Amino acid sequence: MGKLAHGVMAKFPVGFDRIVEALKNIDEASNVFWEIYNTTPRIALFFGEKYFIRAGSSLAITLLVIEASGYTVVKAFSTGGKSGLLDLTDLGASRAYINIILDKLSSIIGVKPVEYREVHRLNINKAQKLRGV
Repeated sequence: MGKLAHGVMAKFPVGFDRIVEALKNIDEASNVFWEIYNTTPRIALFFGEKYFIRAGSSLAITLLVIEASGYTVVKAFSTGGKSGLLDLTDLGASRAYINIILDKLSSIIGVKPVEYREVHRLNINKAQKLRGV
């Protein structure tokens, strides 16, 4: 059975605080929960939820923001619920959800990612592509 999750790693040449403040102002990224952790490197976690008509349900998104030297990494994971065995696709809603947030983020900060990795139908075997900073 196919997975409906979608994952992205985007590296922005922008400081951590600027990314975090922008994500706080993107409702779809932070309408459930957000928290900034006092770690080294600094990490922030965002959860959002949005209803997608084409998927027939709400999708959830998790964003992990990691401070790095000279840039900030944003890892985004979106998925939705399935109601039956034949629900094999969300008609691209998981991917669209991530793109909505990253497009808004890029617009707010005025910069596109300098590195971008994407995994469609994310599962544990494909997750390696998104690991690391």
